[in-house]
Amino acid sequence: MMLARISLTTAINDSRINSSWTSSFMRFPGGGRPYHRVSRRANPIMRTRRNRCVDIAAPKPKGLLSATATLRETTDMAKTIEHVHWPDAPDMWMPYAPVIKITGGTTVHIAGCTSAPVYHHHPHRPEEFDSMPSDMEGQTRASLENMKKALESVGATFDDIVNANRFVTDLDDQDSMNKVWAEYFGDNKPTTTTVQVVRLATDPRCMIEVNAVAIID
Repeated sequence: MMLARISLTTAINDSRINSSWTSSFMRFPGGGRPYHRVSRRANPIMRTRRNRCVDIAAPKPKGLLSATATLRETTDMAKTIEHVHWPDAPDMWMPYAPVIKITGGTTVHIAGCTSAPVYHHHPHRPEEFDSMPSDMEGQTRASLENMKKALESVGATFDDIVNANRFVTDLDDQDSMNKVWAEYFGDNKPTTTTVQVVRLATDPRCMIEVNAVAIID
């Protein structure tokens, strides 16, 4: 359960708060201090909490008054990741999970990683990419090394990745890609999608690009 609270100082008149909130008086089960349940309409403060109700610790308004409601947000849901297989799935080894169910945690989105330096000039300068490996195995390793740095920047590892998309220019060499992939991911099997593309945007010599979603505590 989430109890969302914010700091708000405004004029309250009857059931209106700054004309962008609606309020109804209520008490918690078992009695206790009266609260106002407030739902957001168009207040930009609550733009990220669309259609969600929050409880404001404030007495029932009587006439025009100035009130300060201190609200704080608390969550105590620990991260859980569940790999789900179909009920009639055959008993065989799979390199990925067809479905992953996640509860709690914080979502991290990782931009596409190639074997090129992550930080490079725009517009591109081709000479900056001359050091890239020229084979799929080498490029996969360099791409995942870049992803490793991205993960470390938020205190995550490859074990935290739950989804990855792999874009390659030649699927005939995907065995080399999967060999390196297993070195980095180990027993973790995120949901994956692998697609062959004509060209990757960073440089014509790029053979693979990987983006991912991770869940951290």
